[in-house]
Amino acid sequence: MEGANSKRGHNEVQNINANYLVPTLHLSYSPAITPAERILIADAETAARVFYSLWNQSGNNAEERFKIMLLDEDSGLIGVDDLDFGWKSKFGIDPAIVYRKAVAFGARFVILSQYLPDGPANPTKEDLILCNQLIQAGLVLRIPFRDHMIISRNGSYWHSASLGDH
Repeated sequence: MEGANSKRGHNEVQNINANYLVPTLHLSYSPAITPAERILIADAETAARVFYSLWNQSGNNAEERFKIMLLDEDSGLIGVDDLDFGWKSKFGIDPAIVYRKAVAFGARFVILSQYLPDGPANPTKEDLILCNQLIQAGLVLRIPFRDHMIISRNGSYWHSASLGDH
C-alpha cells in the first residue's frame, strides 16, 4: 500500500509540472552599477536630499508615501524602493516587508523615509512605535536600522538618529 501512495504522489507532481503554470520570482536591480559608483550616504542631509529628489520625481505628492533606502557595508546606496501600495496594513508598514527587501539585496543598513504632503515633518506616536519595531528587527537580523526620516513637501525633515551614530 505504501508503494502505491508513493507512486501516486510522484504522478501528481508530474501532472502539476505538465499542466500548470508555475510563477517564478525575480529580483531586479537597475541601473546596474558597481559598488564604487554608489552614492555615499554618510549623513542625514545626504539621505534626505536623495529621498526628496525621488519624491519630487514621482509626480504623486498629494498623499503620504513610504520608501526604504538600502545601504552596503560602506554606506553606499544599493537602491531605494517604494513601500506603499499593497505594503501597508491597517497597522502601518510591516517591518518584515522592510527587512525582506534588505535581506534579498544584501543590505547592511536600512533607512525608512516617509513623505508628508501636508504639515510639518514631525513624528506621530505611531511613527515612533514603527521606528522602535524596525530597530528591534534590525538587531535580530544583524542589519541595523539607521534612520527613520520624515520629509515634508517643502523639504524640511525630521530624523530619528544621526546616521553616523549607528
